[in-house]
Amino acid sequence: MGGIGSFHTYRGRVNAQLKRGRWAAFADVEYLNSKGDYPFRYKSEYEDTVGTRRNSDIEYWRAEGALFNGGFESHVYFYISERGCPGGIVRRLSDRYTNVGREWDTDFFVQSSYTHSFSSQHQLKFNLKYAHEYLRYNTNYPENQNTARVDNHYWQNDAFAAASYAWTPANWLSVNLAYDARMSWLDCDLRRFRVVRRLDQKAVVATQLTWRGFRLAASALYQHYRDHTFTHTGAADPLSKLTPAVSLGYTIGDFSARAWYKSIFRAPTLNDLYYTQVGNRDLKPEFTRQWNVGVEYQHAWGPWMVSVQADGYINRVDDRIVCLPIRGTYTWSMLNYGKTFCRGLNSTVSGRYSINGWNFSLLGSLTWQKDLNRTNPESPTYNKPICYAPTLSYGITGMAEWRWFSLTVSDLHVSKRMWSYADPEDMLKPYNNVDVKFNASWRNFIASLEIFDLLDEQYEHIPRYPMPGRNFRFTLTYTL
Repeated sequence: MGGIGSFHTYRGRVNAQLKRGRWAAFADVEYLNSKGDYPFRYKSEYEDTVGTRRNSDIEYWRAEGALFNGGFESHVYFYISERGCPGGIVRRLSDRYTNVGREWDTDFFVQSSYTHSFSSQHQLKFNLKYAHEYLRYNTNYPENQNTARVDNHYWQNDAFAAASYAWTPANWLSVNLAYDARMSWLDCDLRRFRVVRRLDQKAVVATQLTWRGFRLAASALYQHYRDHTFTHTGAADPLSKLTPAVSLGYTIGDFSARAWYKSIFRAPTLNDLYYTQVGNRDLKPEFTRQWNVGVEYQHAWGPWMVSVQADGYINRVDDRIVCLPIRGTYTWSMLNYGKTFCRGLNSTVSGRYSINGWNFSLLGSLTWQKDLNRTNPESPTYNKPICYAPTLSYGITGMAEWRWFSLTVSDLHVSKRMWSYADPEDMLKPYNNVDVKFNASWRNFIASLEIFDLLDEQYEHIPRYPMPGRNFRFTLTYTL
């Protein structure tokens, strides 16, 4: 497969699959190179800046492969990349000011699993995984006159092992036990930094009952984290937590209803705690309580198929972990929201119709939610939405197929979002993103033309970081 796109983007990919007897395997290799030099126009109440994004290039290689034989599976993955970090735009200086930060990433992992069934009632599964990650971030260039000059290197290694047991004493009852342990090492070449080691252990017991359309599931998860380091600031405190979950469902004909409760415990990652400039050694663990009630209806008749589902939910989060630009849009930091309260509704509608070789499908999804900061009643942001959380978002995708042609049109809408941790009046504008994709196939060839951001809305996910406007990608695939 080969492809070209806007902003000097080139992409190639090769995929091979093999099956012989009980053995099956695949290999997949991909390469991408893009200058990312897209034009932009940043317009607000106070300015109208036109320019071209610089230092937004990316180049990467990805290779992976897998091997299968009965209950045995093995997977290996490798990724290496170099990219620019363009930074925010500067009024009237966008073509002369360039953020010169560069980032290099290398990710590698190999994992294997084996599943063995002693009988229809007993099953064991074992997993092993090793992962290596490397990150370099460099701003130490003579051209850098605006930000701190750094040249940081980070290395992280993870060794993971897990075992699980499933017991099915009856066709209406199952019991599962699982335990996993992960050992992680984080190192970097910063002054006064020492290797950080983390032992992460989890154990879970779960059961599920099904009877005449009823479903009941319950689980309890125990987590324990302990960090070790000789760094002068010390390691984060050990963490332990037991979190339950329970769900109930009922199905009759094409209709089903469900309800569940979960408590979720999230420990800060090594990156959250120890990465320079972003990490925060004083981060607290995040604890969430979730309630959800939902219904679903599916029905098919003749050439028609319709599916509708909706879920209402409430989330209460203590010490929510977020990454926000609290010192301007150029410097991001990890921090905790003390308390947040979220209530919302998710709904999805899909339909399909087929006639005389034509296939039509439509998918719509909508999320309405109020994700509010309930930390400090005296703060101006109290009971205001948390940063980057839209109240309304929806997506609509329509597709038409006939023989060897297909046309897909999608529209994504995101409402306005607050972006400043301190000022509820700092808002990002709402946007609509419309994409179009046209596919045509002939013999062993498939040609694809994609148009992204058809209406050329240069929206922002982060202030002063405009996304590319209208752009194109053409891909040609050949199958042997």
